[in-house]
Amino acid sequence: MAGAHIGEGVQMKARVTIREVAEQAGVSISTVSRVFNGVQTVDPALVKKIKKAAERLSYVPNPAGRALRLQRSDIWAVIVSDLQNPFYTQMVANIENVAAQHGFGVMLSTSEEDIKKERRQLIAAVSQRMAGVIISPASESQTDLSILTEAHIPVVVVDRNVKSYRGSSVVVDNNQVGWLAANHLVENGYVKPLLISSSKEVSSAHGRRGGFVRALADQGIEIPDKRVYSSDLRFESGRDAVIRALNENSDVDSIFTVNGPLTAAAFGVLKELNIQIPRDIALMGVDDEQWTSMVTPSVSVIRQPVAEIGKRAGQMLAQANNNDLPYETVVLHPQLIVRDSTVPRNMHSEARY
Repeated sequence: MAGAHIGEGVQMKARVTIREVAEQAGVSISTVSRVFNGVQTVDPALVKKIKKAAERLSYVPNPAGRALRLQRSDIWAVIVSDLQNPFYTQMVANIENVAAQHGFGVMLSTSEEDIKKERRQLIAAVSQRMAGVIISPASESQTDLSILTEAHIPVVVVDRNVKSYRGSSVVVDNNQVGWLAANHLVENGYVKPLLISSSKEVSSAHGRRGGFVRALADQGIEIPDKRVYSSDLRFESGRDAVIRALNENSDVDSIFTVNGPLTAAAFGVLKELNIQIPRDIALMGVDDEQWTSMVTPSVSVIRQPVAEIGKRAGQMLAQANNNDLPYETVVLHPQLIVRDSTVPRNMHSEARY
């Protein structure tokens, strides 16, 4: 058919309207509108009937129109501090699952621990009329969430605290993280640990450091400042900190790292230097990443309930979108996972790594 234009003779099907869905379901247009706007007071039987009608007609709600009506989009902004950290990727996956269940999409971004970059992302969330924000803040003292609260955008803080924020959050008991790690090491005969912590104002890392130091003190053990090293919580910086710490301390018997990337960095350095784990130096980390159970020796960790953090944060934001969110702080508990990297010192002669 020479000379024919693409689409010639083809009639494009008009977009299915909300009126057609209402007629198909035998309900009013307003009832259909309430269902697709997420109003929770509609009879569940009607909700089911309306959704079946919409499915038969292949009806797709118009997100732009809904945003104009509600002055809000159907998107949640999720802002995390480091996308290379598996903790955050797993957490975001669980947030996305909850968002999808409630008809929301997720726009993900990372602050890279940069306050200015984080501020730009918060401004973008307001200008793009985000339905809500879940954020792992870059700084305990400098992060400012008032731009969200003043714009009446629901927000849930995860993993870390913000001093100026009074609202909903989901965190882990980080003092308990440090306490569990210290007591496990001491019980297994390790009394001269290195501590690799954070160089930034990060409440989670500081809580773990505080709990670790206090638990040692309760056992009559003091960790001197020369055995406490700071890093920016990323692999490369952690690697530099561990190398420097080992060069400056020849009498240590263990290392405690406060997050997953630092644990990976410490494990790599010990292997590179041919330092036997745990015969020469034991290793205790945080976050039960897949690799920790696959290497030799396997690595003891404090496991955070990361899936639960993401799930609870998503549920809280979904409630906020329905205007029934009481401000709430959820504190979850960590779990000690014992593996070969912290075998009791009196068993070293039996271990072969």
